[in-house]
Parts: sequence; C-alpha cells; structure tokens
Amino acid sequence: MSVEQLTMTAAVGLSLLMHFWPAYAAQPSHRKALVMAVLLVIVTGGAFGLSCFVSAAYFSCSEAGAWEAVRLFWVAISANQGAYLLTRDAAAALMARSAKQA
Repeated sequence: MSVEQLTMTAAVGLSLLMHFWPAYAAQPSHRKALVMAVLLVIVTGGAFGLSCFVSAAYFSCSEAGAWEAVRLFWVAISANQGAYLLTRDAAAALMARSAKQA
C-alpha cells in the first residue's frame, strides 16, 4: 500500500468514525471542520515526526519530507471531505432514527 493510499484510508476512516459519533455530530459545522483539520494535522505531523525518530520511513527527515507531509495533508483533507459529503445524509438519518427509538 502506498503512502497516498494509506493517507486516504486513514482520512476516510477518521471521517466515518467521527461522523457517526454522537458527541461530534451534535457540534456546529464550523467546529467539526476545525476539529477534523486539527486531527489530520496531528496525524500527519505525528507520521512525519515518527519518521525522524523511528525507523518508520514514511517520510524522509528533511525539507523535502516536510513538503511531502504537507502534500499528503492536502490529500487527507480531500479524502476526508469527500467521505463527509458522501455520508452526511446517511449519518443524519441514522441519528434521527436512533433519537426516535430512545
């Protein structure tokens, strides 16, 4: 699996995990966007930092590696938002149905 595929899979997984979590779903959209961006920065920055200190070679520990991390952050944002747009109606329907049953 390439680093791009791993990044997109993690971003979509994070989007789905957070999207169906009731405490996150109840937040206003601007707060959800900020939380998701911060989480993706932490994940991307953590992967770059681990590459500098551990033998995990996701990025080279150099300026070029840092720019690759920035590029992959944008890939992650794109995949994350795509997953959000495809699942937002399904999540709203699921939350409404579970609220009726409670």
